[in-house]
Amino acid sequence: MPHYPYLIVGAGMTADAAVRGIRELDAQGAIGVIGTEADPPYTVRKSVDGGTTWHNASNGLPDVPANALAADPYLPGKIWLGTDVGIFVSEDAGATWAPFNDGLPNVAIFDLKVSKPGSSLLACTHGRGAFTLALSRSDAIFADGFDG
Repeated sequence: MPHYPYLIVGAGMTADAAVRGIRELDAQGAIGVIGTEADPPYTVRKSVDGGTTWHNASNGLPDVPANALAADPYLPGKIWLGTDVGIFVSEDAGATWAPFNDGLPNVAIFDLKVSKPGSSLLACTHGRGAFTLALSRSDAIFADGFDG
């Protein structure tokens, strides 16, 4: 997955305004934009060119709103998405998604954060509190490049 100095999570006029503001300060910086539709059918859309073109990135996702996103800083291309029915994970920068709930109740997720050094995922829900989900040993890559 390419590195984006700027990552916008959201879509529509707000994302467009953010891209324009960034362009005023940095004409060359790469901008990643990830957004969802406000009304059904819900789709996650991805742009790798600062919002000029958009591609569907919903393969494997249910038709529900997406609310939060966390990218793994140690495993490029690994992304978690919080939706109204739990968490989904992509190992290929959003090309495909699979459920990642590991004991989490079927609940809307509104914030996600990967811990340092990538050993757990914090998920904040709507009305059910916050959960810490352990990431598998194959996910736990430390900043120095050595696992375990």
